[in-house]
Amino acid sequence: MGYKRVCIKCRTAFSQGNDYNNTKESTCSTCGDTTLILHQKFKPPKKSEINKWKVVQFLIENGFDYSTYWEPLRDKKGNPFGAMAYGALPETMKDAKSFILKVKSDYPELSK
Repeated sequence: MGYKRVCIKCRTAFSQGNDYNNTKESTCSTCGDTTLILHQKFKPPKKSEINKWKVVQFLIENGFDYSTYWEPLRDKKGNPFGAMAYGALPETMKDAKSFILKVKSDYPELSK
């Protein structure tokens, strides 16, 4: 499986191997900007989907690494009751802003 090296500036992603201990800093071969390491589950948008890349950048800047997001299931009053379900990732900036607030409330340790 491995992980992904992502360049936000030129909107590209490169698949890498499994050796997480050998993850030295890397630069993009296209633009020379520093690449970011994201979870293997990251599915990059098309280069032409600029707004989706802005969402990707916003999520990364707010600490989300595209690993699986498990959302607590809630009762009718909105209280979590212990079960979890796979959460959907946002595709618009409006959804991304509310997503980050929700993730930080579900996982307070990410807010530190």
